[in-house]
Amino acid sequence: MDSFSHYRLHKTEDGYELVLYLNERMSEFSDELGTRQKDEQRNLKEEALDYTRKHLPNLKVKAIKVVAGTLLITSFGFLTLTPSAEASASSPTEQTASTTYTVVSGDTLSQIAARNGTTVDAIKTTNNLTSDFLRIGQTLSIPAGTTTAPVQQTDQTYVVVSGDTLSQIAARNGTTVDAIKTTNNLTSDFLRIGQTLSIPAGTTTAPVQQTDQTYVVVSGDTLSQIAARNGTTVDAIKTTNNLTSDFLRIGQVLVIPTAGSISTAPTANININEEELEWLAKMIHAEARGESKEGQVAVGAVILNRVNSDLFPNSIQDVLFEKSHGHYQFSPAGNGALDRATPNEENYEAARRALSGEDPTNGSLFFYNPDKTNDEWVRSRTVSTIIGNHVFAH
Repeated sequence: MDSFSHYRLHKTEDGYELVLYLNERMSEFSDELGTRQKDEQRNLKEEALDYTRKHLPNLKVKAIKVVAGTLLITSFGFLTLTPSAEASASSPTEQTASTTYTVVSGDTLSQIAARNGTTVDAIKTTNNLTSDFLRIGQTLSIPAGTTTAPVQQTDQTYVVVSGDTLSQIAARNGTTVDAIKTTNNLTSDFLRIGQTLSIPAGTTTAPVQQTDQTYVVVSGDTLSQIAARNGTTVDAIKTTNNLTSDFLRIGQVLVIPTAGSISTAPTANININEEELEWLAKMIHAEARGESKEGQVAVGAVILNRVNSDLFPNSIQDVLFEKSHGHYQFSPAGNGALDRATPNEENYEAARRALSGEDPTNGSLFFYNPDKTNDEWVRSRTVSTIIGNHVFAH
């Protein structure tokens, strides 16, 4: 029986810090927690080294901490506890292809790097990033060959985002709910946004791709992002869920098909009449005619996100002319600019692109020009992205 029940890893600039958790029987050998005799600490150090070489032979460990419960028993650092020559020879030092990752709410470069066994600098160099700022929905190329061992050999960390459940996190990481709860000492299935979980490795015996999974839509999701993250296609998801458009609503539960369950049945196109198309183009003209094409599509996307939301009316015209507390939701509807708008072909093209499912706002329901409004409520909304003169928010 090992002296340690489990471990956790923390990535540092030049290696990993390893935290080892004592088995209960080892804790009983202490006269008092935190006051082990020198001989005992020396033996503990040797056991920690043996445990590390046995369980993490390919990892560059720079420091080890030994913990009993929540108390630190001892800690020590190393200059040379690196992967053995034999282990290094048997483990590939580089891979042949990069992968891609789509940024979701709560992501940071350091978290993405840790989960993919690479570094922040490597990701920034690969993607020509000049800062650590990330956009929801942004696609990153994850460079390969920057670690000395596959990340699957050690526990990973995951930061909880809106809509996550333990079952979804377990399914996405090839583990089980019980394994995650045991590793993180959880007594319930409750999660909080921003919570960091250690994801245990190697706890399943069969690929999760063998069965369909479910996914709960969170703020900023698009079908293309969900499909990419789950190794399927937009058409397959739409067919499996009987969707007739690319619109999603927060909290919506989707069945994610596997390769064996993808149907080739055709999907229906979005049905919209010319009058609704014209109203959407008129609003784009009224609100964004001086903006870039992306900025115009973004305004159209917000309108359609509202149509698809349970919080707003379910038609384009009703959304455009909706009132709240006696005031129009969109100023052009109230001052007559919407009725007088004469959209051009560029506005119509932006409207069609929004109707086809293009959404550069990451699912936003609000937009405003910070130079033209002092409304504290809209300014308090969570910002998704900024395009041109408009701020888009949830």
